[in-house]
Amino acid sequence: MVLGISTKADEPDKELHQKCLYPTVRVENEGSGGTGVIVRSEKIGDKEYRNVVITCAHVIHPFSRYKVRIPNYEDWSTFVQFEDHWCRVYVKNDDIDLAILLFTTTHPLPVADYGFRDSLYIGSDVFHVGCGLGPEPRLDYGKITSLGGKIEGCSCKGYRTSMHMVPGDSGGPVYHKNRLVGFSQAIRVLVFRGFPVPITQISFIIPVDRLKTWDGKENNTLAFVYTTRLVLPELPFEILRMEEYQIDNLPKVGE
Repeated sequence: MVLGISTKADEPDKELHQKCLYPTVRVENEGSGGTGVIVRSEKIGDKEYRNVVITCAHVIHPFSRYKVRIPNYEDWSTFVQFEDHWCRVYVKNDDIDLAILLFTTTHPLPVADYGFRDSLYIGSDVFHVGCGLGPEPRLDYGKITSLGGKIEGCSCKGYRTSMHMVPGDSGGPVYHKNRLVGFSQAIRVLVFRGFPVPITQISFIIPVDRLKTWDGKENNTLAFVYTTRLVLPELPFEILRMEEYQIDNLPKVGE
């Protein structure tokens, strides 16, 4: 009998790639950027798909044009190039530091699976995908270290984690068992007696459940994000307390 060495352990984790890596995008303007995740891709015409991206609100600045950069891969995980699309800032809520972007493609895109029913505890294993300090998305693993999430001098209101985050990771998806449970939010400065004091990186996640309480109502107007049968609504800015601004040179969706 000839003994052979199995290569199964060296094969890519296809579920992780399809559900976690592929829906991750880079959100970028002329001077800065962050990370986002595609949560919905729906057909709206014979040859057009509308895609919904969630990122952090602090990544989005007024009077800037933004594009979504979709990484393309070969052999499952080898980065090849970006597919760029201009996007529109649909809504932006600074209270919970989340924003929604829209862009169109001629083909459907991979989307993340929500983990609204997944419970997180201190010690829960999580990982995030981010585009910080380089365009190519990468994975970092860690654990939930605190559910309090409020630290003096920080604006974060999420969960603290031991995951390593760097500039540009903000808005990236955070997963537990390959299900989307939150969004990366990194803070690197505390205020001590009125002066900014550099400290060790503090990593937070914004729980995905914040989407359900976006406008403080049980029947959320953003239910379309996690209920695929619902139609994308015209969001009332005054109810959602959005930061409303007009950008004259913002390209239309699909341009």
